[in-house]
Amino acid sequence: MIEAIVTDAAALAARTPSDLAMYLRSRGWRLESRNDRAALWTNTVGADDFEIAQPLDADLRDYAARIHDVIEVLAIVERRSELDVLEQISRVSTDVHFVSIFPGEEAPGRIGLDEGVQAYESLRALVAAAAYSVGAKQPRAVQPARKPAEVLEYLRGVRLAASAPGSFVLSLHTPVPPRLSVEPPSLFEEPGLDEPAAEPFERQVSLRIYDAVRAAHEAANGALVDPDGLAAFTNGVPAGISANLCEALVGLAGPSGHPIELSVALAAAPPPRQLRTWNSELRTRNRNSAPA
Repeated sequence: MIEAIVTDAAALAARTPSDLAMYLRSRGWRLESRNDRAALWTNTVGADDFEIAQPLDADLRDYAARIHDVIEVLAIVERRSELDVLEQISRVSTDVHFVSIFPGEEAPGRIGLDEGVQAYESLRALVAAAAYSVGAKQPRAVQPARKPAEVLEYLRGVRLAASAPGSFVLSLHTPVPPRLSVEPPSLFEEPGLDEPAAEPFERQVSLRIYDAVRAAHEAANGALVDPDGLAAFTNGVPAGISANLCEALVGLAGPSGHPIELSVALAAAPPPRQLRTWNSELRTRNRNSAPA
């Protein structure tokens, strides 16, 4: 097996001390000591002890080389390639959403131009619908065309990434504030016992996307057997169902109603406030995503 080794000095140097500290703490590493130039982290995996000397001064001439040393140890501990580890660190405070589209008989990684444009527009509509349902004081089955400033500000911070191979995969990166409490401890201090006040708005939207899509999927299935099919959708409005969200799902499925799959990789920092079993993947077809 050929492992991907990172040699790009610019990519290595782009990882900040804060990125590394958040990642190491989220992965169970313990801070043993630190000074102005470096922090020493340790971890025990099975019978093996590991340590990492993390540079704290990004202006060091050999900063990239020292970051590579950190990546090399993490790759061994996590049994992953250096490239995978670097990618995880780069999005330590970003929720990454993946929307896989399976457009009929198209070659892997391809989609028709018109369907592709519709998919991107529908993805924005899906995220906007979830963000509105989080910020709105009163859930609405049909959301207004003009969105609140909070939603527009959130959308401006969302980033699209290059499509992944396989099916046609849209990748959406949503930054999440790394600290949840009003007066958080330093990244290099042990976390306190105080319960954070609430999930940040950005994380609430990430979770709402999947809660709402799951609720829409269940409502669509229920509508097939319920004489009053629309009641299932109306009852799901508090969970995030809206006409806007359903229209976005229909748009992602395209004119042919091809399957779509949603998944998310939540940022390691901050972790979800409530520990829960959460199936983040949902695969559904157009007919199961919105009322006919």
